[in-house]
Amino acid sequence: MTNEYTYHAYYEAIRTYAQEVLDLAGNNENAQATVIDNIVDASAWVFQFFAARQVIEYSENDAAYEIQEIELKGNYLDITCMVAREALRQDIIDAILLLREDQDRD
Repeated sequence: MTNEYTYHAYYEAIRTYAQEVLDLAGNNENAQATVIDNIVDASAWVFQFFAARQVIEYSENDAAYEIQEIELKGNYLDITCMVAREALRQDIIDAILLLREDQDRD
């Protein structure tokens, strides 16, 4: 059995998600927020427990829930998925900023 939830796979997904946000929403921040919400809500990275644990391990934004002032409630599974959700969201936002910087240099 192979692990499809690797560090490389996570950051490849982040880059893909970020490009998708820019393709669908351009530079409209409100539209970007909506697209990001939809991506995060549909991502296996946050609703499968094992994958959510990997997000927390791989992300540099594993404390993003604190920035959003999210109150962590529920059992271990619920909390893990909530933390992963906010980390994923912030990782996508960070990747969008990097993509914009790359585009500005070109």
